Amino acid sequence: GKDICKSVSHGCEHACVSAGESYFCTCQEGFLLREDGKTCRSKDLCKAVKHGCEHLCVSTEDSYICKCHEGFLLREDGKTCRSKDLCKAVEHGCEHLCVSAEDSYICKCHEGFLLAGDGKTCRNKDVCNSVDHGCEQICVNMEASYVCKCHEDFTLREDGKTCRRCTEGPLDLVFVIDGSKSLGEDNFETVKQFVTGILDSLEISPKAARVGLLQYSTEVRTEFTL
Repeated sequence: GKDICKSVSHGCEHACVSAGESYFCTCQEGFLLREDGKTCRSKDLCKAVKHGCEHLCVSTEDSYICKCHEGFLLREDGKTCRSKDLCKAVEHGCEHLCVSAEDSYICKCHEGFLLAGDGKTCRNKDVCNSVDHGCEQICVNMEASYVCKCHEDFTLREDGKTCRRCTEGPLDLVFVIDGSKSLGEDNFETVKQFVTGILDSLEISPKAARVGLLQYSTEVRTEFTL
């Protein structure tokens, strides 16, 4: 009989089979005839197309799906994969620790630290020991900061760091002492020690304590002025 396949331009991609007055196309082993009845495609679509699967391509009846290795999840694009452990899959930016949740993650801090408001960085619970606070006497931790304080009998200066005695500061003080002989040497020495003790406790300067001393007996003498 007549071989139609040889006498017509059949267009079969793989093989043409004559059938009486007609013909049909067939495909080689491992291939399937497409709907156009002419061209062929691999039964393994993953090998026949540029599937773009990041990890694994699995052929189905007439299509394919992408899958991921153990410990990974398929992203919404259906092609690429991400680690089930989101902390490993993303740039989390956690300063200390990243803890994966279901579809997200949270940052945590080491013992003795608190998570800052940005949810990423950590700050020391003991701010006084983690910064150069500059407090002269006492540093007291606040919520996320610190304040300087002073010991008893001291008060904080305006710089918020240094301390001064409560006896320091603007003060005009004049001593009036009895210099007459009737006081006696021992008593006069006691008065001098009293005055010296007070002077030692003061910060004497034009802007702090100004001190004057008057001595009287038969007449009044100004020993030193303000």
